[in-house]
Amino acid sequence: MTLRVGELLARPHLQIELVAGEAGIDRRITWAHASDLADPWDWLAGGELLMKNGRSLPRSAQGQVAFLEGLAAAEVTALVIGNDPMTPPLARRAVRRADELALPVLRIPYSMSFIAVTRAVADAAVEEQSRRMVRIERIYATLRARPPGATPGSFVSRLERELGHRVHLVDAATLRPVLGTKALAPEVLHLLAAALATRTTEVPAVVHLPDRSRRAAVAISVPFDEPTLLVAERSDRRGFDLSTLHHAAAAAAVEAAHHALVEDLNAQAEAAELAELLGHRRSPGRPDAPAGWRSSVATARLAAAPMSDALRQRRLALGLRRRGVTHIMVAEHDTLWVLLDGADPGSPVIDVVRARLGEGAVIGISDPVGVPTRMPEAAREARFARGIASQRGAGVAYFGETGRLPAVQDPAAARAVVEGVLGAVLAYDAAHGTDLFVSLEAFLEHKRSWNRTASALRVHRQTVIYRMKRVAALTGRDVSETSDLAELWLAVSAHRLLTDGASGLGPRRRAEDGRGSLSYS
Repeated sequence: MTLRVGELLARPHLQIELVAGEAGIDRRITWAHASDLADPWDWLAGGELLMKNGRSLPRSAQGQVAFLEGLAAAEVTALVIGNDPMTPPLARRAVRRADELALPVLRIPYSMSFIAVTRAVADAAVEEQSRRMVRIERIYATLRARPPGATPGSFVSRLERELGHRVHLVDAATLRPVLGTKALAPEVLHLLAAALATRTTEVPAVVHLPDRSRRAAVAISVPFDEPTLLVAERSDRRGFDLSTLHHAAAAAAVEAAHHALVEDLNAQAEAAELAELLGHRRSPGRPDAPAGWRSSVATARLAAAPMSDALRQRRLALGLRRRGVTHIMVAEHDTLWVLLDGADPGSPVIDVVRARLGEGAVIGISDPVGVPTRMPEAAREARFARGIASQRGAGVAYFGETGRLPAVQDPAAARAVVEGVLGAVLAYDAAHGTDLFVSLEAFLEHKRSWNRTASALRVHRQTVIYRMKRVAALTGRDVSETSDLAELWLAVSAHRLLTDGASGLGPRRRAEDGRGSLSYS
């Protein structure tokens, strides 16, 4: 059985004095909490006896009134001020406001410890704590007792029965419902959006949503990979118990992880089909892939991103699912392929990809795929666009955009430039195991410095000079001539577009009519 404010005042050994708010002395105290924060309400569940060191009390009448109104909105039962020589007097305006709010304001002498008050409240709360433990045990039991084929929505329904509140699980960024819960009521959605808009950092552990001086709902952060909130709406038959709600949030995190694992398993068949369409052989024993994604392939685009760790990939998949974006992911070698619907230029979908993979990720995006059989061509487009993004220093590039080489807008043009200028050099390297192309690339990177190029290649300066003469003999272009140098630079840059960051895109030699020629795949 919980303690009332009047019963606490009646205990003479505590030496507590009532200063204001006498109309509220019948209120029940759920717990005693000490805090000297200027805005402690984000850490309060309602029903607490807030104990505050007197010297941390606002000194102005306006500040004291605002503090009392904040406590009332958070449904604090009473305020205890620990008196000391530096405690400011409670202003008349503050006394009147406490009386209007029926918020008891108590004073305790400097010689009396807050511990004594806490113990008195705790002793009276033992029975309530026992009931709370039973509720918490039943909350975790909802996870263990998940029946076969249970939906996430059924878990939330069981959670509602235990908490005595209407419960929602929402994405913290979009406020869209997750785990099969219904959308928030418009008024609650507005309150939550407004509360989160004032936050510039991470999602807080608790967000209180007051409405007309009452707490309409409370949002608890769910400890999950993707920021998630458990929102409990007010129930007339039970007040908010912050401790129990935190346990409910932990249980919701377990359920969310289980649901994400199921979704990952369901996505494996589609990923296998995408891998096959990208040019890989069918995996032995692979189940038939569901055809749901084919309905969006006409508008979907293929993105080529750098390979990332498993956690980033998982967060990307979660982030896209949370926003209802149809997608398939395949990781191979050094490239993460992501087939995305709604990834047109300017779409926020690409912002989600960059945020999950890292702002420094260089990403290339193809034209709309159109039909599944065009997937290999879309892969070449995405790789080429990624080379454009890399060359111009931008994080994302779409196929057809131009980088530093306006005349080279697609792989065919790039191949033509490379073959026309450097074909003989690459053929000579392939036939003789030499490094003429690598030497030319290093020479251009080091601003035609013989010494710096030699140092980078770890060869003698005279060797670099010999190799550049050999390049001139094979190409008919002299590195000392400006016009010839421009063509060589263009060809080297086009070669990079075809090879940068793309496994399998490097030049391969094939014999045709007894000579070497370039082949890119």
